Amino acid sequence: MGDDPEEGSELTFYVNTSNIYLLTDLKSSKDDPRVAEAKFVFGNVLVGLAVLHDYRHTTNGGEEDRETPQDRVAATTRALAPFLLPMIEYLGALSPDEVAGLGSIADEDA
Repeated sequence: MGDDPEEGSELTFYVNTSNIYLLTDLKSSKDDPRVAEAKFVFGNVLVGLAVLHDYRHTTNGGEEDRETPQDRVAATTRALAPFLLPMIEYLGALSPDEVAGLGSIADEDA
């Protein structure tokens, strides 16, 4: 991610499409690799935007804030990389019947 994330500024996100987790998923996927890569890129950008939004609303920007928003985005997207595509694929493929079943499982666990 580049530039200062001030409100109204233009942001540039850099997504590592040579990421080992992405490449592994691309090898094992039967889907079009361009679609999987786009999901990975847009998923990372959306996560980055969410982290920036949270950063703006939870920090006061003072001297004690040693972690930059860019550092926080990098750490979060790095942590999510192994899970991002499987999560998108699984959640995107859920059917109404499966969702209804998940709700009852969650209710039983409570």
